[in-house]
Amino acid sequence: RTVERALQEVGLRPDARLLALWHVCREEADEAGVSPPVVGSFPSARREAFEALAEVRESLKPLAGGAVDDVRRLLRARRAEELYAEFVGHGERRRLGQFWTPRPIAERMVAYYEGRDSVLDVGVGGGVFLEVAGRLGFRRLVGIELSPVLVDVARCNLAPWADRVTIVWGDFLASDDPPEAGLWVSNPPYTRHHQIPPELKEEYARGLRRHGLEVPRMSGMYVYFFAKFLAMKDRWRRASFISPRPLYDSIHSRRIKERVKRDRALQALEVFHGQRVFEDAETGPVISYLSREGGDVVVFRNIALEGGSVKVLGERAVPLRELAADLPWTNVAVAEFNAKGVRLGDLFRVVRGVETGANDYFVLSEPQARKHGLPQAVLLPAIAKTRYCLKDAFTREDWELLRRSGKEVYLLDLSRDLNHPAVQEYIRLGERLGIPRRPLVKSRRAWY
Repeated sequence: RTVERALQEVGLRPDARLLALWHVCREEADEAGVSPPVVGSFPSARREAFEALAEVRESLKPLAGGAVDDVRRLLRARRAEELYAEFVGHGERRRLGQFWTPRPIAERMVAYYEGRDSVLDVGVGGGVFLEVAGRLGFRRLVGIELSPVLVDVARCNLAPWADRVTIVWGDFLASDDPPEAGLWVSNPPYTRHHQIPPELKEEYARGLRRHGLEVPRMSGMYVYFFAKFLAMKDRWRRASFISPRPLYDSIHSRRIKERVKRDRALQALEVFHGQRVFEDAETGPVISYLSREGGDVVVFRNIALEGGSVKVLGERAVPLRELAADLPWTNVAVAEFNAKGVRLGDLFRVVRGVETGANDYFVLSEPQARKHGLPQAVLLPAIAKTRYCLKDAFTREDWELLRRSGKEVYLLDLSRDLNHPAVQEYIRLGERLGIPRRPLVKSRRAWY
């Protein structure tokens, strides 16, 4: 139970194969001479769990049992982070916001700094940024990683540069003293705001407020990471940071952009327009290139990942003073492409979409609707998630495919058949679940 609770703190299950992978990677890294991980800082709300994880790390082999030999065999043909992704599972990795950086993108982000003296990878994952830096001849390779399993996965992958590697096991956002390096680089967790425990949000926000940075509560984890990069500008000479485009386009991003303008650190923004380079991510990413020397012009590039390399499709330089903090920024990079289309506002009146206030109750899959016996009259076809619609043209056939695969495709309008017994029973279920007391729901004339 102690193992299970401790692993849950980093979103993991006590799977024997995962524990075996952790053990084998740790053992191989130790044998290759990679320094043991340095224990860094953890949030006060999680400190006890991470102390338990340190004890788990010392007794991995008996916990993993016979899975150790299987994992050793698998590692002869596959990389450690591939096995980690398989053992943890796609859904869990998505919840944790873990998306591996494609190597061509990592190469571009690391090559931004020509000093080759030192690099700090914030959120190491499998270690691709540090591997690239090792091949480029960086003399000091440092990383920070929260997951203890990925700490040893990265140490194993970085064995060829054992004498140059230091991995810190800790929470970057909880650290007041992160390592200095010529280059800071990061592909941070894409964890959404509602998946960050409130006590962690408050602790992270409190630390950033000490540096004069206010992060809106609706921000994803990557916004906290980027804010910390800005707050720690005296600890790097250059920085490259890949994140979802809402970092610059969301209505919640104004304060971050105001700080970017004030610091004058942003040199370039590269936007993957219309391309999602991370598996199942709902938005194309943007790469931010920062320099401590500062500047008054930002170079916007429209880029694409093609044939194993990153290609520049268009480039445009814009004075920093012309970028308004209350407007989206990334579309500046793709303005020439957008100009070929037709404004949606010229064809339709565009309004905000439906906000249910409780998607788990009001948005259902067909099996869920059938389970409750809900009549067809109350089921409105809907596209519930952006990642269900990642193509230029979405047809009825596409919606049918989602329906048959058990995705959430119905929005409930219970008022269409209020007298139906199943509808009445579903309303009573909602009352038992406390749905009418939710902030957005209780503001309605009839909550359902």
